Amino acid sequence: MYIENYIKPISEDNPCGRDLREDTSVESIYYKLRDARNSARKTERLALADAEDAGAVDDNWFQLKELALQALEHETKDLEVVAWLIEALTRIDGIKGLSFGYRIANELISSFWDKGIYPAIDEDGIETRVAPLSGLNGFDGAGTLITPIKSVAITDSEEYLPVCVWQYEQAVQLERLDAEKKQNRIDNGAIPLESIKKAVLLTEPSFYRELVADVQSALETYETFTNEFDRVCDSLPQPTSNIRNALKECIEAVEYLARDKLASSDELVSQDSKEGVTDSPGAEVRAINRREQAVNTLRQVAQYFRETEPHSPISYLLEQSIRWSDLSLPELLQQLIPEEGAREQYFKLTGIDAGSNQ
Repeated sequence: MYIENYIKPISEDNPCGRDLREDTSVESIYYKLRDARNSARKTERLALADAEDAGAVDDNWFQLKELALQALEHETKDLEVVAWLIEALTRIDGIKGLSFGYRIANELISSFWDKGIYPAIDEDGIETRVAPLSGLNGFDGAGTLITPIKSVAITDSEEYLPVCVWQYEQAVQLERLDAEKKQNRIDNGAIPLESIKKAVLLTEPSFYRELVADVQSALETYETFTNEFDRVCDSLPQPTSNIRNALKECIEAVEYLARDKLASSDELVSQDSKEGVTDSPGAEVRAINRREQAVNTLRQVAQYFRETEPHSPISYLLEQSIRWSDLSLPELLQQLIPEEGAREQYFKLTGIDAGSNQ
């Protein structure tokens, strides 16, 4: 797939092509796309109940991918089609697919926003146009892309079925239960943490190096997209943090479970490093030189306490701090001071702009 094929104008006179929704015939590309997505999601919901089928990708996702790519190349520039494509790409091609999809989304918004990209702006303003992409993240809850991200495999061995992020998170929760409840969950299909760790041991280090690199690249691509998305949605800010957090949680899971396998290829700072970091004999210290890396380290510490001291509040406090770190000051104060009148009074006293995202 070459991104240039999907971000070029449909024609010189009509760069955004046609609105696929206007064709209501049985051969309508739009309705074929919509039906393929609906069928794929229905099959996927049923498959989640079966551990052996949970990782299978329904044929309808492949059909959706091909139809969406054809439409964007030859028929239209449409953000709803792009959103559906991102859903399909993430399931078929994993994190690399997600990155490719958001590269397309970013380029189309940048190049065609003022040229009539679909869906068309209507009486509701830009909301109709941006809603498909915002729905991937979700508004008050998890959006449609969160489950596919959490379904990315984090093990790859012949002896065990692939384990994905949500199964690992479920296994961590199991460790907080008493023995009877834990066994009951396992009997009903939950995978215990010890089994996941065995699968990790049988997975090649190269798998984890590539996965971490892919997720880090996806985060960078997503940040580029959100910057452009925020620019065009300035009058109606859209939520974007759920996808970012889901990607970070993928890295968190891998860097915790496979830390020994990753250490062999990481850039490490020894006792005699230029920064003057010292530690116990034989210890290796990973340099922290950017905010993202520091937050990921906090995530690993929280993960450690979740597993080793599930009764302790430490992991919960760290996780809350990490969630707060992604909020602007007004957003943080909205959580800390839920009463609107008191919050507005605080804003006035301190001179904080309630509408600022800085």
